[in-house]
Amino acid sequence: MIPLKLKLSGFLSYRDEAVLDFSGFDLACISGHNGAGKSSLLDAITWALFGQARKRDESLINLQSDAAEVVFTFEYEGNVYRVQRTMPRGKAKVLEFQIRTEEGEWRPLTERTLRETQNRIEQTLRLEYETFVNAAFFLQGKADTFTQQNATRRKEVLSGILGLEQWSVYRARAMERRRRVEQDLGEVDGRMAEIHAELLEADKRKATLARLKKDLARLQEERKSQEEALEAVKRANAELDKRRELVGMLYAALTRARASLEEKRSRLAEREAKRKKTAALLDRASEIEAAYAAWEASRQKLAYWEEIALLYRKYEEKRREPLAELQAERARLEQEHRTLLAHFQEIERRAARRHEMEAALEKTKETLRDIESRLAEKVELEASLQTLRSEIAALESESARLSETRVHLRERIDSLSAVEGAACPLCGQPLSEEKRLALLTSLREEDAALASRVEEILRSLDSRRRTLEEGNARLKTLAKEEQTREKESRTLSELSVRLETLD
Repeated sequence: MIPLKLKLSGFLSYRDEAVLDFSGFDLACISGHNGAGKSSLLDAITWALFGQARKRDESLINLQSDAAEVVFTFEYEGNVYRVQRTMPRGKAKVLEFQIRTEEGEWRPLTERTLRETQNRIEQTLRLEYETFVNAAFFLQGKADTFTQQNATRRKEVLSGILGLEQWSVYRARAMERRRRVEQDLGEVDGRMAEIHAELLEADKRKATLARLKKDLARLQEERKSQEEALEAVKRANAELDKRRELVGMLYAALTRARASLEEKRSRLAEREAKRKKTAALLDRASEIEAAYAAWEASRQKLAYWEEIALLYRKYEEKRREPLAELQAERARLEQEHRTLLAHFQEIERRAARRHEMEAALEKTKETLRDIESRLAEKVELEASLQTLRSEIAALESESARLSETRVHLRERIDSLSAVEGAACPLCGQPLSEEKRLALLTSLREEDAALASRVEEILRSLDSRRRTLEEGNARLKTLAKEEQTREKESRTLSELSVRLETLD
């Protein structure tokens, strides 16, 4: 694997984007002060390829960045690959794996999940993290890691470096192929045994074949005679079908004749009944004539009463109009009486309610006056809360600045504590042990003073934040009071309108 380019941002000590191009040199030596980011470059390579560095959590993200991102481009076995790994703060990690085509475009090799993409990278490199840090890359302070491994682990690492695991794959494939060939040979031997057994029974099967041929000839003769008998049966069936058709036609004619006979008998019975009814009427001729004479007398009497009814209807028609006027006037007066009575009852009801509404109106006015007096402090409270927020923002800014100063101060203290020799690690000037200790004491006192100031700022922040929370709670209460005021104002307006309506 040949590195080509390394680009990192927000990773450990690299807050801004930094690009390292390997194409301009074959051998390099990285030097610098403690904390300058030398080891971070090497950690960025292992983190991009395997997701592992000195740590694996969000502590890899620079304190002033929202995400750590490393893009590593390298050449391997004649192909150029690019791995991009991103860790946003508080969000899911992102891993992209790509290969450069002959046209110079990047074709994605990323799988569906981060784990599957990581496996794809390790399969492409035929290398895992443990093998990498024991063969091509030695961790700081762990150069003897390989020698401290047990024999089995050292064998696994060497096998990964030399690519011996591929021979294990070849061996497994060869054994599998041998097993399939042996299985095929067993099947062929079994088939050969079956064929040999069948050849031994050839004479017996020939005799059986001759006997079967004779039986076949005899059966063919029998079939021929049965087919002739079947033809005779078919001709007899055809003759029977013709006779059945003739019988059906005769039966249909018989059915029609019976139906005609029944119809004629029914008509004869009806005419016989009519004849008997006519004879009965002739026998009652004198009775019918007497009934007709009585009907004629009743008809004349009915005509007389019809004349009487006609006179009654004429006088009733004259009486109907004044009677309708009387009934209409009576209904109108009764309706007017009911309306006036309901109006009077409603007036009495509203007069009784007016006193209640006046009392409710006074109570609502009193409630509004109380709410207005409580809301008078809202403007002053909002101004004081705005001032408090400004103070909190200033203290938080100062706390962050002091914390950053303390980080740089502790780095200087660590550098002076770890120095060996007579040269200052910061400026390179000669430095005696006495001056080094004096400088260390001064830096530590300054760090203690900064720590005391940071603690004081934190206590002040806690006090102001509690005051801000209490003020916000009070504002929410006053907001509810405003809603209550609006509700009571609407109630006051409604009561005033209703009182005007009652008046």
